[in-house]
Amino acid sequence: MSDTSTISNDPLHDEGGDELFTEKDTTIRVNQSPLAFDDGTLPSDQTLTPELFTRYKEKVFKARPNFAIINQTSGDLPLYDYLRRQVRENRESTMKKRKAEIIDCIGEETRRLLGTSIAESVMRQLKGNNTVSTIQHSAPLSHPYVLSSTLQNALPSFGNDHPNLRNAIVLSCANVSFNNYKFPRGHIFHSFGNNTIKSHLLTLFGHTADARPVINHPPYHHDAITEIKNRIHTIQREGDLTKEETEKLISFFEEVYESPHALSANDYHDQLTITNYWIFKKMFEKYPKAVPNLVFISQEKVTLQLLLKYHLYTDTLLHKLLFNQEMHQRIITHFEGLNGAFSTEKKYGTFLFWALPKNSKYRIQLWLKNGSLVSNDGSYSVALQPEALEQAIRRNELFPNTLLTFITLSFYYGQYLGGGPAQTLNLTRMKEAFIALLEEIQDHESLNAVKDVITTNLIISRPTLAYIDIPKDDRRIPATGLDLILYSDKGKSWDRTIDATKQTTLSQFFNRALESFYAEFVPPSEKEPNLTKITERDIEKFTGLNQKIPPLITLENKSYS
Repeated sequence: MSDTSTISNDPLHDEGGDELFTEKDTTIRVNQSPLAFDDGTLPSDQTLTPELFTRYKEKVFKARPNFAIINQTSGDLPLYDYLRRQVRENRESTMKKRKAEIIDCIGEETRRLLGTSIAESVMRQLKGNNTVSTIQHSAPLSHPYVLSSTLQNALPSFGNDHPNLRNAIVLSCANVSFNNYKFPRGHIFHSFGNNTIKSHLLTLFGHTADARPVINHPPYHHDAITEIKNRIHTIQREGDLTKEETEKLISFFEEVYESPHALSANDYHDQLTITNYWIFKKMFEKYPKAVPNLVFISQEKVTLQLLLKYHLYTDTLLHKLLFNQEMHQRIITHFEGLNGAFSTEKKYGTFLFWALPKNSKYRIQLWLKNGSLVSNDGSYSVALQPEALEQAIRRNELFPNTLLTFITLSFYYGQYLGGGPAQTLNLTRMKEAFIALLEEIQDHESLNAVKDVITTNLIISRPTLAYIDIPKDDRRIPATGLDLILYSDKGKSWDRTIDATKQTTLSQFFNRALESFYAEFVPPSEKEPNLTKITERDIEKFTGLNQKIPPLITLENKSYS
């Protein structure tokens, strides 16, 4: 199993969502393949003991103290109950006054892409439920990390007709590069022909798009789907797919990706909103109860629409953040060096906006200089004035960094953002810095509004609910979105998984992800050789989690190399 796609570990690349890493962190980001999720599915030669496992967790908790806090306060809750408790309304008086604006913008973006009926449902939900997910990167519902986060986000809504739970609302990070390991370029699936497990990539875009962010990228066209279908037929000829499986895949891409609705979209992210909506429906088309709508839209686009409509020409707090020179210096004072923000000293991140001029292959850092945002080489600049900013936004030349996005969505509009291990730490640190800024300018109304905004809603951004079991090999593989389309029962047995999440605690699910967290967050100087050997399969068998969460796909009576 091999793949040459990698992500950059250059700290200039603010990948957003759950993957915000900078030099200030102890984290060392290594390049990852889109297929790395399968690496831990075999046991190691390391025997786990209670003492060893305790030390393993302590290493992770030391590197990420927010994990320890969440584990201590909520670890004993069943995962279902934990996610259900995140469903709540922000009733703070200032946030309630502002709410109509964000409901309007999210509703309009939904209406534009998914129609009036779903938009009205989303707007009704946001009146009484201010919890949305921001952990997902803008990518097809394919990679197990994207799939897992989405399933968790949607979990309390299955079988529920309450108007506050009819939609799984995802404000995804479109700042992610095409070469990110969550594979925005296309789909991933497993094949089991020739007595061998193989993983395959089906790409909508070539490697020329790799360094570019997803936001505002041109849409794929009919020829990209033709190439994918040709690739599927090649995989069949090589003996890795049956005729029936090939026909299923071809039919899927024709129905979802070649639909007039998807092909008429303005850009690739608009296509993702449309295609992910239908993929989710197809995954659960045989679930006998209510299935939520997956509303998968760009957090950056929503933020830009809010700024354009309500803040460029009106004297709001966000207006001051954008245009007041004294406020600019306070932003530098309070947010310098924070993940998702910027460092003027070390030159990572960007000041409030990234630039992406027409025909540019790369996003461009911008820095505050004499009342303007200016690139490092001076080739691009935009005055921090309402008219200039509006024109640049409407030309699709600017999009917000994670700091400005989260200030807008969370701290100004009071949405409760569900995030992964990095986001729950970063968002909390941003909130502390924002509170300090508000105290400094004595904005007591905004200060009271932001104090109780929840920043620690955790979604485990690693495989949790969708597995392929191979009993003969005692192996358990994370399923991809296409795997569920190809091999699952389309949701008929999904209630078994839901029931399991009501009996299995957040801490138990978190334990399975420890291998990934240990690799990513524990500094190299503190890693131990025997702990580094531990795989996800070791943890599953040690904790018994493989007996608690039923597979969505089971391959019986066959052994695979």
